[in-house]
Amino acid sequence: FSLPLNHQGNDHANEDVRELKIKLQKEIALRKQAEEEIQNLKNSQLNPTEAGVNADVIKLQNLLDDEIRQKQKLEEEVLLLQSRLAQLTFGSGQVVNMIYL
Repeated sequence: FSLPLNHQGNDHANEDVRELKIKLQKEIALRKQAEEEIQNLKNSQLNPTEAGVNADVIKLQNLLDDEIRQKQKLEEEVLLLQSRLAQLTFGSGQVVNMIYL
């Protein structure tokens, strides 16, 4: 019987999806935090001569850009895993149907 293998595959795929969802939520929270910090800095009266503050804004913008790229990668991975899970689920359904025929 290959049904247990498919079930294990589904469990593994489900675990991968759960892990990616957790990572995605963390990335979203970090991105939101960085966006809020950037907005706070933009709203404050920045003195152009304050090079340190400007450097912090640049660092935060770079951090935000990195978070956006990471989020996109994670979203792509989630889509891939969801597709793989759908294929495994479909495949295990076929095995079950073949067993009962």
